[in-house]
Amino acid sequence: MPQRPLAPPVYDCFLSYRSARFDWVETLARNLVSQGLSVFLDRWGLIPGEDFPTQLDGALKASRAGLLVASPDTVDSEWVRNEWNRMLANRSADRSGGAAAPFRIVPLLLGPMPALPFIR
Repeated sequence: MPQRPLAPPVYDCFLSYRSARFDWVETLARNLVSQGLSVFLDRWGLIPGEDFPTQLDGALKASRAGLLVASPDTVDSEWVRNEWNRMLANRSADRSGGAAAPFRIVPLLLGPMPALPFIR
């Protein structure tokens, strides 16, 4: 009898950030976990050797919210821009087959507000 694939985990939040801010973001992630939330943090959840853009997309789709850590050095991050665009797509998508609540985007400012051209 063939086995059914395991359902992807559902995260309370997906953390998007510039890697230079990892120490701060990991502290945030640990604090969220200590409050009982499930968190996707790339360095905790990505499987080495697997296609990580696909893994990131799957984790975002399996998340209830995206937390975008906006810092001055976020402006030139292609990864953060891509994750932002995926968050917008998740917010717009019909999520009736997945998470019950609509996808939320939560911006977190770390330092002066960067002029992010991809955020209106």
